[in-house]
Amino acid sequence: MLAATRATTPAKAAAPSPSRISEEPSTRGDQKHLESFVKSYYSNVTKDTDRTWDQLSPRMQSFARGREGYDAFWKTIGKARVNQVRAYASGTKASVDLTFTRKDGSTSTETHQLTFVTHDGDYLIDSDRLG
Repeated sequence: MLAATRATTPAKAAAPSPSRISEEPSTRGDQKHLESFVKSYYSNVTKDTDRTWDQLSPRMQSFARGREGYDAFWKTIGKARVNQVRAYASGTKASVDLTFTRKDGSTSTETHQLTFVTHDGDYLIDSDRLG
């Protein structure tokens, strides 16, 4: 409801501090950019964990049990396929339907709720929860 209120009252949307505005892009172009970021992350995560590790915020890196835990998890996954991604207008959240194919051949389909922060003009994944 808050997002709808912001969309219909431009004066209130301009009220947050400039840093808050830069962290919460709200245009459709920003939603597309976030969706593209998510697709790219999951396309690369099983091939280049050096690159994708740097796309996590320090909070998410800690949640992943550090670099060792992160690498250990992704070494078990052969492929991560994004079935659907929906970025929210705030530019700080996305819902992602994923299919993981493990190296043993088993698969699982999951929905993840991701949150993001911005850093140096790009996104970092800040949290990841099932649901």
